[in-house]
Amino acid sequence: MLAGSREKYTSSRSIKYLNRKTNADFEGYSVNIAAELAYNFYYRDKLRLRPFVGVDYGYVHIDDFIEKGADVADLSVFNNSYKKAGPVFGFQINNGINTKFKWQVELKIDLLLCGR
Repeated sequence: MLAGSREKYTSSRSIKYLNRKTNADFEGYSVNIAAELAYNFYYRDKLRLRPFVGVDYGYVHIDDFIEKGADVADLSVFNNSYKKAGPVFGFQINNGINTKFKWQVELKIDLLLCGR
């Protein structure tokens, strides 16, 4: 799976003791890549057990956050990035029948290894 997004943020806050209001507009984006490997086991053609393992990687970037409107009380934060990677494993159970009322249960464990 490959997914991505581009975000646009708008922020405002009121500073009561200064009687000021600040505003900021900033952008960011994210990318996620995931892959899983699974094997289907069938029990009496009525139940499907599907153990799986995989990896997940994500990257998020946020542009500079710079407020305007409160002079010395304006906040400024430099752009930043965040990476995450980790293994995924678990299993699915379903009725093994492709019908309109197909059911499925999934137990998934996703470990998070992160860094900058």
